[in-house]
Amino acid sequence: MKQIYGTIAAAALTACLAAFLCACGGDAEPPTEAASDSPTFASAEVFTLPEETETTVPASEDASAKESETKKADAKKTDGKSTTAKKKDDLPDEQTILGRVDEARTVYGLFGEYRPAMDKNDVVTGDNETPFYRVKDTKFDTMDKLMKYVGKYFSGDVTEALINVGLYMESDGKLYAVDAAMEMDSPDTVLERHAKVTSHTKDSQDYLVTLTVDTDGDGKADGKQEYRSTYAKQGDKWVFTSFEMF
Repeated sequence: MKQIYGTIAAAALTACLAAFLCACGGDAEPPTEAASDSPTFASAEVFTLPEETETTVPASEDASAKESETKKADAKKTDGKSTTAKKKDDLPDEQTILGRVDEARTVYGLFGEYRPAMDKNDVVTGDNETPFYRVKDTKFDTMDKLMKYVGKYFSGDVTEALINVGLYMESDGKLYAVDAAMEMDSPDTVLERHAKVTSHTKDSQDYLVTLTVDTDGDGKADGKQEYRSTYAKQGDKWVFTSFEMF
């Protein structure tokens, strides 16, 4: 039954197609392929997307980029050199020099005109029956503390020379000092002070302090006095390796 219906449907479709062709005015002929100028491709010539490749920078642009980078690098080097040079020549100003000298003078003076606080009830006798009184200042109440305290400002050679002056002695782990200050010349009145660096290296600075003084007490300048010192780096600290006291 299904076969009969299929045959009938095919016959009907054929009849309709014949009628349509007659209405168009011609017998049905198989279509012919139109001529074309377009190229034909074999199955092996199927079009595909191109593979990704590295972008090539034109030589002129590449050279310009390298030149720019070179200039930046040179600028950094130049800045580094100028910074280094600036640090090398970064010398102390007058007030800084005078501050360092004044601190050193205070410590140096402990072996000259200045006396530390002492307990006059605690006394020992030194050579030639000289009385020494116990030092009360806890910053340097033993000989070891005194040497370390002085060593903050002066080199080992200067510190040793000052200790050997003989104004201090230790007894039973305590520091004692002579009461009388060393005799000093009558000081002149200082009217002006100036300081400068006279020469230097990266590890040493030579200072010159110039004093304008009144020697007769009339308030007028009578002359100038010069004092020299050397401030140098020893190990990890800066100290005076030579010092002229005024």
